[in-house]
Amino acid sequence: MTLPETLFDFAFCHVSNYDILADLAAQEDWGCDNSVLKNYVMHLYRRIVQVHDELDAAGEPDPHLYLTDDVACFDTGLYTERYENI
Repeated sequence: MTLPETLFDFAFCHVSNYDILADLAAQEDWGCDNSVLKNYVMHLYRRIVQVHDELDAAGEPDPHLYLTDDVACFDTGLYTERYENI
């Protein structure tokens, strides 16, 4: 499956979702309006797409991305205050 290169072409990410993610994550200075977090997630998605395309071309499953017809999940690399994966 070919994925769009940008997160915003792939899925709608409402601003409030970044607020929720920032609240879940360990305390961090995410900048004005979570700009650092938004940038991090955008670049992380691009990297995940690159790895996905390489694995897909090799016919291997992608352990970093979970996709169904209506759900997509990937590891953000972020942790809660109790060091639980988000």
